[in-house]
Amino acid sequence: MFARTNALSSQRIIPDDLKRRQIRAFFARIDPEPPAPPQPELLWARRIRLATYILVPFGVISSILLLTNGAVEAAIVLLVLSAVAFVLNRILHEHIRQAEMAYKLAHDQYASDLANHVNLLNSWHLSEYDITKIPAGSQIDRWLTEDIARIANEVGLESLGFVAEHFKLDSDRGINPFYGPLLESVYAIPDFQRKKFNFDVNSLKLRFPCYQVVVLYLTEERIAVFATDFNFLYNSFHNTRTYEYMYHDIVSISTEDKEVKFDVPLIAVHGPMTTATINMPSDPSLFDLNTTVSIRVAKIFRLSVPSSDSMSVVIAIPEIREEVLTGRIHPEIFEPRVQYIRSQLRKRQQANANGPAPGAPPPVPLQ
Repeated sequence: MFARTNALSSQRIIPDDLKRRQIRAFFARIDPEPPAPPQPELLWARRIRLATYILVPFGVISSILLLTNGAVEAAIVLLVLSAVAFVLNRILHEHIRQAEMAYKLAHDQYASDLANHVNLLNSWHLSEYDITKIPAGSQIDRWLTEDIARIANEVGLESLGFVAEHFKLDSDRGINPFYGPLLESVYAIPDFQRKKFNFDVNSLKLRFPCYQVVVLYLTEERIAVFATDFNFLYNSFHNTRTYEYMYHDIVSISTEDKEVKFDVPLIAVHGPMTTATINMPSDPSLFDLNTTVSIRVAKIFRLSVPSSDSMSVVIAIPEIREEVLTGRIHPEIFEPRVQYIRSQLRKRQQANANGPAPGAPPPVPLQ
């Protein structure tokens, strides 16, 4: 891979279009334009070959004339020189032919590589400039964190028709975003984008380009849900759903294992797997980063209601080493949120079971 520079400090505010191109360049991992093969230096070889074309017949004719005049020794010397010139001509001819053939093959390969390079740039909507200014992984993490916060505090609220003042903005209380990598095919997100993870060999971090995002908005009377498949590469939202439920309508919130199939670098996975326990090398540079393996199980968070509607999001991938995975809710954040939501559900459902307290205002209907 070609060396690249880290562009865009975290302190610099840039237009979203440029930011998304930088994010796509980070995940696309496209090398710069391949160099054109140099043309072979054949000028002097061609000139010498041309000279031999003249010398050989001239020498032969001169030798015949010398023989007819009785100058045998001079004729023999000239014939030998003509033979040497002829051999040199054949050697130069073959050298030029081989060099031209090698250049043609190299140029054909270059043309093919260049076409593939241009096609890759077009498919990711990138320019040559973009792939030479790739941000650091830490910058990608900051941008993802900013996007999740924006989805929770702006996009979801707008989709539900709410305003932020209806909710406490403490993430462990009023607004609870859950997000995790999108591991399965979904409508409107191409698989070549969804599967294009980035594994940082220097920091041993695995980052994903697309995410499931579920945001729970808790009020005194109900729980509202915004769910979407988020394409981090383009800042686009797909398969978006919004729901509002009274607390007594919630059947359950749970965590459960789900079968998935998603290829990740073998170095990111801990054993045991299907075939054998994997012993990780002490030096990551000794490991073939192109070797991948399919993860089999993901842990999901699910919210269910009697109508069979449910929202789910990946919160953990047990087969991927804890220190490697990025772009997910960490247990120290996830557990308090789930505990709080469960306590709210128990409290509200118990209150609904006991009926309204004497003199209490009637419940607020669903909007």
